[in-house]
Amino acid sequence: MNINQKNIGMRVKLLRKARGLTQAELAEKCNLGEDTIGDIERGVKSFTLQNISIIADCFNVSYDYIVKGESDEDRIIRLPENLSKDKICEIKAVIAVMCQHRED
Repeated sequence: MNINQKNIGMRVKLLRKARGLTQAELAEKCNLGEDTIGDIERGVKSFTLQNISIIADCFNVSYDYIVKGESDEDRIIRLPENLSKDKICEIKAVIAVMCQHRED
């Protein structure tokens, strides 16, 4: 598997900014050093798989999303490609309701 550190860093940074966190706040939340978060976001230093897993857990996203940009939802939605667009929309609606119910 080809791991692109810059892409991983970009996804971490986008997730952090979307949650309105500073690097220091994310570092504290994940119990990692602020320098570690900065290095990961810039893609300038090798990271441990454990650190990426910790960050994924902090954001409640899959490890695959951080590393490959692929979410669990993407994989679920790809399965029924042979279905009509209407059926795919129905499946997406059910998933949206289930996700909303999980957050309540």
